[in-house]
Amino acid sequence: MDSNEAAQCPFIADIVRRHFEVEVKHLESGDYVLSPLGNMQGAIGIERKETSDFVRSIMDGRLFSQLRKLCDTYHYPVLLLEGSTSNIFYSPAALNMYVNLTLSWRKLRVAYSRDIKTTAAFIQQCAVYSGPTGREPPPAVDKSQDPEEVRVNMLCAVKGISRRTSRNIWEKMGSWSRIIEAGKEDFMQVEGVGEKLASRLERVFRTSRSQT
Repeated sequence: MDSNEAAQCPFIADIVRRHFEVEVKHLESGDYVLSPLGNMQGAIGIERKETSDFVRSIMDGRLFSQLRKLCDTYHYPVLLLEGSTSNIFYSPAALNMYVNLTLSWRKLRVAYSRDIKTTAAFIQQCAVYSGPTGREPPPAVDKSQDPEEVRVNMLCAVKGISRRTSRNIWEKMGSWSRIIEAGKEDFMQVEGVGEKLASRLERVFRTSRSQT
């Protein structure tokens, strides 16, 4: 958590600290960084802006540089807008920028919270996705032309399978036919797959076999 943000919003740090380890320090980009065990791979970077500050940052030119740096620094960059949406929707410049960010910035996620309490809840839920097991947030599935990405995304359709786990399954099994024929014990040999997930995978592919 950025030190300036911690000074302005100690409430959020107090809420998140109940379930996660929180480190306060100066951040070059963003207000919050969520990462498993300090590993920056797959890190979520969150820039929190009250909607009134969102409008001001457009007018003074801060917004573009802040968001470019956010996108360059983190795997999952998030702009979290907090407060009344009237500040955005009644300002033509702010509304135009909001639409631009939502539709044109492919990597950036734009999220909204009503107040500081819902902001804390949002950040805490993001932390659940990224820690402490290190699983990545659910992938945004693109219609990729890369065969490797297509294979990874196929397994991500099963509840509980992250992109990392999907890759581990493919590396272990090697082919689609072996995955379909695999049993619970086979899946449990894959890194990141526990007994519960192995049972789910077995059920999914047992159904697939019975329908072929």
